[in-house]
Amino acid sequence: MVKTRRRMTREQRRQDILRVAADIFARKGYRPTTVNSLVQEAGISKGLFYIYFDSKKQAFIELIESYFVGFAEVLEENHRYLEEVVAGNAGGLEIIETWRNNVSRILKYHVDNPSLTFVVYQEALGSDEDFSERVNELTERANKMIIEEFKMMASSKAIRRADIELVAAASMGSIIYIIMEFLLRKKLTDVDALADKIVDYHSRALAPPGVDIDGLLRKLSKKKVT
Repeated sequence: MVKTRRRMTREQRRQDILRVAADIFARKGYRPTTVNSLVQEAGISKGLFYIYFDSKKQAFIELIESYFVGFAEVLEENHRYLEEVVAGNAGGLEIIETWRNNVSRILKYHVDNPSLTFVVYQEALGSDEDFSERVNELTERANKMIIEEFKMMASSKAIRRADIELVAAASMGSIIYIIMEFLLRKKLTDVDALADKIVDYHSRALAPPGVDIDGLLRKLSKKKVT
């Protein structure tokens, strides 16, 4: 019995090529990868590749953009959840729980998109092309959303007032390091356990004076179990 090949729409074909390109760039690196190797692994002709992309560089830039589009969606969702909790005058336990769930969603996005993550943080930032400038520009947008989250937590007294921009940068930097080192390179799979440890560490460092942070974290742990 002859199997019929499923016809792809133009957008499906473009995304399929980008998916293959992300895997190759992450595995081989940007410079060693050629258009020939891209089309060979994608199972298409070079002519078809050039219908969708002007160059290898354009495909690479589109991957960077797609990473940040997806990441921004996660951050916007996180912002909405935290905003709702703060607006409802929730207590410290609910805010820390929301923060923890937000961290878990960030980790999961990167675990679900390992090649894109490697492309952005290993290849784009390490390249002498003009990719770093674009990554920095897009990262700045993400940082602004994270800063707003910490400002909301500070205003609700869930964390102590501090240099919010520095705190947000340190928090995001540590999360990206954990993603690259533990989730992607060491292949750890328990995203929730890592989210617990991250929030445990940061909430202890940022707890306002007089707050029983140990008690709140114990309650959060019990709440998860039940």
